[in-house]
Amino acid sequence: MTEPTKSAENSFGFHQVEFLKRRSGRDYEDFGFDDEYFGELLALMGADPGATDRGALELAHFSALSGFLQAERVERRWTSIGDESEALSKVQTLAQTLSAALTELQFKGQAGKRLHTEISAIKNVQFNHNGTTLSDLLGESEFEPFGGVADLLFDLQVGLERAKIQKPKPLEALRLQGDLATQRQQNDTYWVRRIAAKDIEEAPEERYRRLTRDHALTPNPALVVFVSEFEEMWHAFASVPFTEGRYEKDARQNISRTVDAAELFLRKIGATYPRSLITRKVREVREVRYEMS
Repeated sequence: MTEPTKSAENSFGFHQVEFLKRRSGRDYEDFGFDDEYFGELLALMGADPGATDRGALELAHFSALSGFLQAERVERRWTSIGDESEALSKVQTLAQTLSAALTELQFKGQAGKRLHTEISAIKNVQFNHNGTTLSDLLGESEFEPFGGVADLLFDLQVGLERAKIQKPKPLEALRLQGDLATQRQQNDTYWVRRIAAKDIEEAPEERYRRLTRDHALTPNPALVVFVSEFEEMWHAFASVPFTEGRYEKDARQNISRTVDAAELFLRKIGATYPRSLITRKVREVREVRYEMS
């Protein structure tokens, strides 16, 4: 195996190489991008090795690799919309439970009254928003002592409900069943959903589609980034078109030097995407460039 003619540090800079190592846990040299590999890549690109600036090619190649690894790391750590909504629902349930528990305190002997008194007596408060403290949210000690706090928690629940991205559901008529605590919970849930939806001017289905589009992870984001970077390199150095080619029944796949080269690159770094998926992403990137030109 022939070693690269330049060290990665000399070609790309120390900080870029260190960034790559943090993203992948591997040194650039570990990938084995040697003369044989670049020769095969240049052949697929229809480029003349003698007329190609090897340093510029390796730099563009490094950008595609770095972009892919960074996007792959984001993809691995991405939290789905469903998981986000589940986390918001957990906080919403806790807020509702706390509100109900504070209301119940006024019926537990002197517990609610003592808490009311002690909160009012705190001098070194942590919460002080423009002069408003927790004690300012308290009601009369004998009647709804924590009414203001309950209202605050209700507003929090409304915000949490609005923050979820979930398919719209019709508001059901209020049907109170079970014991008093359960009925209160059902009542609060109904009004939280109703108020959360009341002042949103956007149609529910339209809002759901927009939020999903804006916040959902693009399918195969690392591959999308790679193909976009790869296309930039291709247009800078290749003599043949950047295209997904044509599907051939006998081969049961698209025949394309672009896809062949992308597969070569991806296999070298251990990425195992189906050829059909790479082909589709090449087509999508090509179509975007065509629309912009």
